[in-house]
Amino acid sequence: MDTITTPGGWGASYDRMSPALRARCDADNRDYLRELAADNQRRRAVAGTAEEQAIRAAMLLAEQQGAVVNPAEVWRTGGAAVGRTKAEALSYYSAVQDLEDTRARRQEEEARAEAQRYHAALQDVQDPRSGRTKAEALRYFSAVQDLEDTRRGREILTADAPDVPAPARYDTSWVQQAKARRDARTGRAR
Repeated sequence: MDTITTPGGWGASYDRMSPALRARCDADNRDYLRELAADNQRRRAVAGTAEEQAIRAAMLLAEQQGAVVNPAEVWRTGGAAVGRTKAEALSYYSAVQDLEDTRARRQEEEARAEAQRYHAALQDVQDPRSGRTKAEALRYFSAVQDLEDTRRGREILTADAPDVPAPARYDTSWVQQAKARRDARTGRAR
């Protein structure tokens, strides 16, 4: 069986190219390398500017925090003389992450507790003795406790200052009159 081979791609057949095509490929390669060098130079310039700005910001921040900053030392060390060391940065960001984890865990626990309260309320049954559900009884008890606390608070306040006048009652008759006019106008009867 005979094998037929055809050259494919440019890698192996560079020596088989015509001189005009080889010259065009070489010119394209030179253009690509020139563009690559220009891009690398621009990246280095941007990186140098960004590093310089970061060092200046670190020196300014250190001065604002009250640290003594020697600019010659900072520039000589490339900014290593100010700011956090790698170990300090790791411990700081670890502490920040721990704080965020704690907050997230607390929020999850609160959501879980809220869901449990919600499901408990859905499964609430009516107490045959009082005619109230457990949730209603709990709300009633809580309201009674609030009233007791308010009464005790007033007693404490008025015990220290007996000459404080009682709160004035407001005349709300105008509200009833306005509702009666509205009902008459709309044809509602109460």
